[in-house]
Amino acid sequence: MQISGLIISIGIALTLIVSVTFISMQDEIIAFRNEKLQETVQNYEIQLAQMQSNLDSLDKKHQLTQEWFKEITSTLELRHNELTKIFEKNASVTAQLEDMKTKFAVASNRVIRSKSRTNIIASPIGNKSDQFQSRVDTGVNNTDKIVLSDSYEINYNDFVSKQDLMDVPANIRDRVQRLTIRQQELLDALEENTDQKIAEATAIINATETVNAEEFIASILPESTIASGGPFIPMVADIDRSDPKFKQMLRISNNLEQLSNLNLSLAKLPLSVPVHYYKTTSDFGPRIDPINKRHAFHAGLDFGAPSGTKVHATLPGRVLKAGHKGPYGLAVEIDHGNGFRTRYAHLKSIEVKRGQKIDFHQVVGTVGSSGRSTGPHLHYEIWYKDKVQNPMNFTQAGKHLFSSGLPSGQ
Repeated sequence: MQISGLIISIGIALTLIVSVTFISMQDEIIAFRNEKLQETVQNYEIQLAQMQSNLDSLDKKHQLTQEWFKEITSTLELRHNELTKIFEKNASVTAQLEDMKTKFAVASNRVIRSKSRTNIIASPIGNKSDQFQSRVDTGVNNTDKIVLSDSYEINYNDFVSKQDLMDVPANIRDRVQRLTIRQQELLDALEENTDQKIAEATAIINATETVNAEEFIASILPESTIASGGPFIPMVADIDRSDPKFKQMLRISNNLEQLSNLNLSLAKLPLSVPVHYYKTTSDFGPRIDPINKRHAFHAGLDFGAPSGTKVHATLPGRVLKAGHKGPYGLAVEIDHGNGFRTRYAHLKSIEVKRGQKIDFHQVVGTVGSSGRSTGPHLHYEIWYKDKVQNPMNFTQAGKHLFSSGLPSGQ
């Protein structure tokens, strides 16, 4: 009995030990599995976070690309609107020039012969004109021939990184680039053109050796006009004032205003010739008198022409005198305003009367030999602020003016 009880006790003890060991091993297995599961969950969460990060990055790139495209197209549109206004103004000035050129071509292109023609514009200006025309032909009017310059590159980094730009289709980037280059080429060409015209018009006015371009503009324009002048481009709220292209547009706008004022000034100068067919028979200044053969001062310019040739007013104005005037014979004197007067002497006949309003190129009389004269010719004088001037300076300036297409005599 005792042995049997011992065996039973030992069996129970072994059973307990095995049970405890099994339970312990089971706990370890469960713990291991839980650890692996937790690790798996953590790895999944990490991968999920990375995936979300990648998605966020892609979304950010997409957003940045959209912002870049919106920003650059908005800038291009603003520049385009300002360019449109500039070109409308330029078209208006150009149309005025062409209209005047057509109107006054008759008064400038019918000359048989005159004495030496003064080159009042230095050759670099002429060369610059050729270069500009070449630039227009090869650069502006033909977009296929525009040469891209590094200085015109869009600064994409202002909007998005180069890596992010990989998501922007190449054709879109290229088209935006071409539009920007095109705008710059147009601006450069127009600025060069207006600079050239301003230099040429200023040189023509100064070549008269009578008036200074800047001072004459100030004298003929109302003070209110001068005081309120400036850029015609409205200040657009959305445009960046520091943008070099916008600054360039402002310069061009100011240039067009200046050119318009110069055109008005040219239109107030007697730059045309009073007869169509002529030869210069006596210059302004000291000469040997044709009658008494003594040294004398000749206060005008003599145009030899057949008797009865029509004599035209070289500017609009009002007739001050029309009739006999001593050694001048039959003469007409016209006040053109702004300090200018012209005199037409030795006429055969007079076609106007005192106080009459005269248009540009209107016939005022005919060539004759009245008064102190040796034969049919027109004695022509220009006076500015009661001081006689050399008409040759004005007619030579006018020849260049008409050939350049700028206005005169409006």
